[in-house]
Amino acid sequence: MASARGIVQALRNPHVWALACLMALFTAIYYGEYLRMSEWMPFGKAFFTASYPHDLHRALFLIPMLHAAARFQLKGAAVISFAVFCIVLPYSIVVSPEADPVMRAVSFIVVASLATVLLGLAQDRWLRLKEERDFISALVDTAGALVLVLDPEGRIVRFNRACERTTGFSSDEVLGKHVWDIFLLPEEVPLAKDVLRGLPDGQLPSKHENYWVTKDGSRRLISWSNTPVLDYQGSIQFVLSTGIDITEQRQAEENMRIYAELVTEAQEEERKRIARELHDDTAQELASLALDMDLLINSPKGLSTTMVNHLERFRDKADHILRGIRRFSQDLRPSLLEDFGLLVALQWMTEDLSNHYMLSSSVNVIGEPRRLSDHTELVLFRIAQEALSNVRKHARATRATVQLEFSPDKVILTVTDNGQGFEVPKATGDFVRLGKLGIVGMYERARLINGDFAVESEPGKGTRVRVELNS
Repeated sequence: MASARGIVQALRNPHVWALACLMALFTAIYYGEYLRMSEWMPFGKAFFTASYPHDLHRALFLIPMLHAAARFQLKGAAVISFAVFCIVLPYSIVVSPEADPVMRAVSFIVVASLATVLLGLAQDRWLRLKEERDFISALVDTAGALVLVLDPEGRIVRFNRACERTTGFSSDEVLGKHVWDIFLLPEEVPLAKDVLRGLPDGQLPSKHENYWVTKDGSRRLISWSNTPVLDYQGSIQFVLSTGIDITEQRQAEENMRIYAELVTEAQEEERKRIARELHDDTAQELASLALDMDLLINSPKGLSTTMVNHLERFRDKADHILRGIRRFSQDLRPSLLEDFGLLVALQWMTEDLSNHYMLSSSVNVIGEPRRLSDHTELVLFRIAQEALSNVRKHARATRATVQLEFSPDKVILTVTDNGQGFEVPKATGDFVRLGKLGIVGMYERARLINGDFAVESEPGKGTRVRVELNS
């Protein structure tokens, strides 16, 4: 059934009929002398006589052979070569009793068939390459990502539809032009040229970001991934860059950063207000209450021993509550941080931890200490405070160390403990799933000051929290 359908489809193909007509025509030409075509066809005496060169007759068969090879690729070349063999060889054997015409015919058949088959192979390979090229071209044009192909001099070779939609320029407007002449900001042009100059040395950066100026003058932030395309000699032929427009994403991140900063400021202001009220109102009232009880205890009128004992217990409780409120007030908003800076506030915090929670803690300083901005010092203090709180509540540690390292251009805060440690997840978002919201809060605070935050820990080997920022 499959063969029958193939035959029917072939008979419906006009190219098959054209090839059959060509074969019939040149077969008639080849056997024209025996068919006496010279007697009844125009120009027959000049074309179909025995004196007409047989090599030309044979050469005429190259026309249908090459047509078959070009149209039907390898299968067509093989079939037509076999047909020529069946037609030419019997003629040469019958017509000439000598061996020489036979050898000439055989040589022609071999050479012509080989040429036809090679042409069929080339045609088949060319069509496959064309199909691959068309597929890749369609893939590039329909891709949502920006695809840009440059030559080693920075001229645009390929510019897909995503690039057109993003920039407003058509492909015809940019092809052959240097990318920096159209899209890049003036201050980013030297960097782009340095990248291309570094291509022969293999210094192509795999990823980078830059702004593109669109046709209407707006700016789009593009994140690029670059790959060199090498020729057969290993030299860079093209640079393939795929880009993603991250303008809205970066703007959303910036909006979130500003929002987080405002929330943090509001939170700190609320903490400051509560701390001030506790210190100015609640603590003062408790101090006044304790003083009144002292006056009653020492009253000249005298009180019973039982009453004095009760009042002394009440006064001790009031003193205890007063000390707790003052410590809580300091935790909320340490006045030492505003008055004397981060280093003094950290020293107070570690001393308080050692005195009240039996956790040996200290502050180490490397380099020459210096004051930072109020916002930066507050963020670093909160990170250290949260880290030490985690040590106290969860680490089961006996020792904690806070280290501040000052260098000319950087500040590094490190909090280390000798506690039980834990398995650090690979992604920051997994801390939320594990319920470690304090670490997430430290990470977000570090981002507010453009700091790099890292947590290092292993079960049984303690934990190390590190924040590094440029200053």
